[in-house]
Amino acid sequence: MPIYFEELEIIMQKWCKLCQIEVPIKSPASLVSYKSFMKSAKKDMMEKIIKIFENIDVKNIIMLPDLDKNGRFYITPVKSNL
Repeated sequence: MPIYFEELEIIMQKWCKLCQIEVPIKSPASLVSYKSFMKSAKKDMMEKIIKIFENIDVKNIIMLPDLDKNGRFYITPVKSNL
């Protein structure tokens, strides 16, 4: 069941860019700071993802049937007019 959320998509794109950063090999100190940076950045992104799913209310989503496959649905949030 695919889930389409713009906020989640943005976070996942940032996660992919983060994973493309190459591991430094020149000095042990840069490797330590790289690992620390990656750990804190991934932790922040996971907290944002969890917050998105915690804030979902059943009234604020729409389930659309997939016309190609029987019994499958797409989940998408209702756009607010704020």
